[in-house]
Amino acid sequence: RKGKEWKIRKEALDAVNPLNEKEIISFLLFFSFIPKEYRELSFFQPVKKIIERIESSLKLEAGNRDILYESFGYEPLFSRRFIPPREESITKIVDAILKECKVRLLRKDRFKGSNEFREVYPINLFFYEGNFYVGVLKDNGDYRSYLLSTVKIMEVKEDVKLPPFLRKKTKKLRRYRMDFMEKDPFIFGVELNYDSFDLHIENATVFATQFSTEKNSDGTYTVLLVGYNGPRFYRQFLLRDFEKIIPPNGHIIEIAKRNEIKKKFEKEWPHLPPPSYDLEKNKRNFQAFLEAINHYLLQRQEALSPLLKKEKAKWE
Repeated sequence: RKGKEWKIRKEALDAVNPLNEKEIISFLLFFSFIPKEYRELSFFQPVKKIIERIESSLKLEAGNRDILYESFGYEPLFSRRFIPPREESITKIVDAILKECKVRLLRKDRFKGSNEFREVYPINLFFYEGNFYVGVLKDNGDYRSYLLSTVKIMEVKEDVKLPPFLRKKTKKLRRYRMDFMEKDPFIFGVELNYDSFDLHIENATVFATQFSTEKNSDGTYTVLLVGYNGPRFYRQFLLRDFEKIIPPNGHIIEIAKRNEIKKKFEKEWPHLPPPSYDLEKNKRNFQAFLEAINHYLLQRQEALSPLLKKEKAKWE
C-alpha cells in the first residue's frame, strides 16, 4: 500500500512541542523588559501565543494564569516618556532592515512643523527612554535617527537594495543609535554612598561608561567614568546620589590607560566618542561640563524659587 504524505501545521506543532524549562525562564525574563503599554500593541500580540504555550507546559489552572502576566513586569521611571508608535510602520521597517532595501517615508519634522518625504535605507531599530527610534542611511552615507512615531512608511522598495559602498559602512553603523555625537568627553570620578550599596557585586555598575570601581575605608566607593558635556549625560548624572565629584587628574588618566578604555569604546560604544588621555584637554572639557550643569541647575532654581517663596509666605 502506498503511504500517505502527512502535513502538520506550525500552530499544531507548537502545541505538541512545549517549551523546556530554560526556554521558559529565558522568555519570562525577556518579557519583563517590555513595558505594559507596549504589551498591548498589535505587534506584541504573538507574545500571547507563547504565553499560552507556557501555560500548557506548566499545566497551569485557569485561576493561576495571571501569574505569567503579573509576576514578570517592568517598573518605569517616573520621567519615562511614551509616544505610541505607528504600528503599521514597524512591520515595514523590520522587513526593510532584513531585506536591506530602501523605503519611501513621510516624516513630520518636530522643529520645522512640516512633513517631508524622504527615501532612505533603514538599518536598525532601537528603544530609548520609552520610545522606539529607527536608524537610517541616506544615499550619501549620512546616518540619521528618527522617532518612530513621527514616521509613516509609504513604500518598501524591495528592488532597490543597499549598494555595496553603503553595506561596508553598515557593520559599524548598525550599532549606532542617536544621530548626534556626544561632545567633549572627559575622564573623571565620583564618590558614591547611597548608590554604591550594590557595587560590591562583581561587574556591577552605576554608569554606562564606568570603567573602575574601588571601595574606600569609610564604606563609600570611588567610581571612575567617562562623561560628556551634553544634556543627555548631565541630566542622568545628576540623578545619582554622589558625595563628591573628582576632577580629572594624572592618577585617573593612568588608571584609564591601564584599563585600555579606548579599546572598550571601540568594542562596546562605537557610537560614543572616546576620551583623550591628554590631561589638559580633559580638564577643559570637565570645566565646560561644570558650567553646563550650573546653567541647568540655575534654570531649575528660577522655576522653583517663586513657588517656594509663595509657600513660605503662607506660613509666616
